[in-house]
Amino acid sequence: MVTGGLRREFRFLPGDAPVDLIQAHRIIRKNGGNVSQEPDTRMQDAEQPTARINRPVFLVSAGLIVLFAAFGAVFPDIASASFTAVQQSIVEGFGWFYIAAVAGFLAFALFLMLRAVMGR
Repeated sequence: MVTGGLRREFRFLPGDAPVDLIQAHRIIRKNGGNVSQEPDTRMQDAEQPTARINRPVFLVSAGLIVLFAAFGAVFPDIASASFTAVQQSIVEGFGWFYIAAVAGFLAFALFLMLRAVMGR
């Protein structure tokens, strides 16, 4: 492979991963010619991605889950009748939307598959 006028070579060292000679040259130049010292390529603590929790969303979601679970545990007969009525209303009122959403997803998946097979 030709990169910037230089031929990119890979060498295999015994028991080691392939070494990109151009990358090794850049590391040596960055260290002022010192071959024995490699730069620290690990991410600093400030750069490492951390999981962030949206506190209001988490608290509301956890509260609703606990509320519905408690309602189902304390009043199982009432909860069963209520959830069945809500499900029936959704199926009767939005059954068409479910069918349309599934058909749309299927068409999109087929489009992606054919696009990949045809080469765009």
